Amino acid sequence: MKRPSSPGFPEIGPAAASELCMGHRHRDGDPRPKRERKQRTLTLCEVCNIQLNSSAQAQIHYNGKTHQRRLRQANQAKNNRTANNNTGEHDMGE
Repeated sequence: MKRPSSPGFPEIGPAAASELCMGHRHRDGDPRPKRERKQRTLTLCEVCNIQLNSSAQAQIHYNGKTHQRRLRQANQAKNNRTANNNTGEHDMGE
């Protein structure tokens, strides 16, 4: 059974029709333009040493338990070093 042609569309061969249906080529025969990708902005958490892919992911990470715990540990270590330097105590490796 032969399909009727649609009004206003020229008859095209089966190979050209399959290309049009598959979306590989425009009617003028040029390849489709490639989509421009958004440039990703990556965030680095230096406390946890991990890379975050989006600001939403970064916000979730910064509010998370693991990051908060590591942040407290880093601050305590920094405060201990500062206190030891102020009192003149130095770790001599004994």
